[in-house]
Amino acid sequence: MLSRHPLLPAFFAFAAGVVLSRLADFSILEISIALAAYAAMACVSRLRAYGRLFHVNVAAAVLCAGILIGIWRRPGPPPEIDFEPGEIMLLAGCVVEPPSLFPDREQFVLELAAQARVRVQLYLSDGEPPPRLRYGQQIEVDARLRHPRNYRNPGAFDYQGTWPAVTSSGLPPLAMVPPSASPASSAVPVSSPLSSPSVRLRSTD
Repeated sequence: MLSRHPLLPAFFAFAAGVVLSRLADFSILEISIALAAYAAMACVSRLRAYGRLFHVNVAAAVLCAGILIGIWRRPGPPPEIDFEPGEIMLLAGCVVEPPSLFPDREQFVLELAAQARVRVQLYLSDGEPPPRLRYGQQIEVDARLRHPRNYRNPGAFDYQGTWPAVTSSGLPPLAMVPPSASPASSAVPVSSPLSSPSVRLRSTD
């Protein structure tokens, strides 16, 4: 079977390396050194006609290559929005959830960058119609940011109960928009580094 499919062992070794990169914490430096060492031993084994040792070293080198690819493709932690509670910031991004209407406000989720979102509450004046926002629309709005919290009032929205899995890493911030501020359409794609010029993002590494 191996003679008909010579790349099959390499495929399994590579796949095993990708799986190992998810199960254990390897550093790129140590795996790179191991890959270079196994590749060098494979070359020496080939020159000295050590057939079995050559195949073992090649398999180990491919395994290390799979681990490196797995580490490189591993998603990083989501960024955090750098703000002081109550600070007014210009938010620019994409509406990634259909807006929900309430008697006094409109609520939607705005994605500022990859894995960086805020839950926007846009308050309305008496008799004021809500802005016509749609899913996927690019907008800019001035909003006051704060961290969500539970008020322990009967019937109040339970943020920590709604997102229990996100609580340990921090809930998405709340952006409060007063009636005097209206969102404006933005032509800048959300994936562009210019999509949120006034929003400070920091990595959680």
